[in-house]
Amino acid sequence: MEVHEVTIERLSRRLKPEELVAIAYEYCNHIRSEGTKDARLAPLVLSVSASSIYRSLEELDRSGNLEVYICGRQIIGILGYTIASPWWSERKYLEELCVFTIADNFKGFGRKALERFEQLAIENDCMFVATGSAFNSKVVENLYMKKGGYQYNYPGYVKVLLP
Repeated sequence: MEVHEVTIERLSRRLKPEELVAIAYEYCNHIRSEGTKDARLAPLVLSVSASSIYRSLEELDRSGNLEVYICGRQIIGILGYTIASPWWSERKYLEELCVFTIADNFKGFGRKALERFEQLAIENDCMFVATGSAFNSKVVENLYMKKGGYQYNYPGYVKVLLP
């Protein structure tokens, strides 16, 4: 089987409302399907809302913290982030908010996203990049720890209060 290198590029405009809607629904369905793989996440998965995802992506897009990647005219994936200072330091850090591969036929977007986060962190004089996923899997862990070169993994804790 012959492998071809594909070039992806950043979309040079803000997303159209109908594109945001399509991405929000697809992201919502993805989170729901991933969340059903772990029964402990069921209450969280039930609260996932396409309209909330839409509003969050729209705000990230408006603030310039949502990057959309395309191959030709097809949207391949999105990454959202924020740059802030932790409460314990005057230095900044980059925090991943979302990475989502939209195109099922595209492999390797996660690695491209991690490369971009590192580049953004350097450009913004950040001391570290904080990443992760509430809906974690071995695939995500492999991406960050093995392929992304992340050195430290720490637990996050969730206490579900509402059914």
